[in-house]
Amino acid sequence: MNFAQSPLTKVISSCLLSTTILSLQANASEAQSDEPSTTETITVTSDFRQQNLLKTPSALSVLTAVEVQQRNAQNLEELVAVIPNVNFASGSQRARYYQIRGIGERSQFNEPINPSVGMIIDGIDFTGIGSIANLFDAQQVEVFRGPQGTRFGANALAGMFNITTNAPTDQFEGAIKLDAGNYNSYGLGVALSGPLQMK
Repeated sequence: MNFAQSPLTKVISSCLLSTTILSLQANASEAQSDEPSTTETITVTSDFRQQNLLKTPSALSVLTAVEVQQRNAQNLEELVAVIPNVNFASGSQRARYYQIRGIGERSQFNEPINPSVGMIIDGIDFTGIGSIANLFDAQQVEVFRGPQGTRFGANALAGMFNITTNAPTDQFEGAIKLDAGNYNSYGLGVALSGPLQMK
């Protein structure tokens, strides 16, 4: 049995075959190239081991120092609008109580024994006093959604905030921040880093 091939069929089949070969060659050349990847790698530091964000088996949001600066966030409650399923309650001051996925304290008059949402800043537990969370010189903010009792204990029933500030450096460096605003408001922030002894 013979099939007659029209010229149009030959043109379409050759185009499909050539595009397949070209894409295979492009993929092979990308795999062989020694150029570094331009994809940013975000490392989660608050787990038992530091690991890539994509390999972390938790519902987690990570905001780096670049994202904090882009939003000009000075306190943690200014980032809450960016993080899904997170809310806060405040009385006459900045946010003190946070809720994750609807679980968490809302009242400043009924102090719980074990708060539902924990907060750790550089490894120190500041749970229940969330208004202390200033983001000046912060390296990254990690927000775990869901129970985190295995890693953080009883203060993480609904989730956990983990704020990591910039690590000390071997070279002297520093940063300064000046703020001024309406109603005679002003602020000053200074961060210095360097070795403990001179050589």
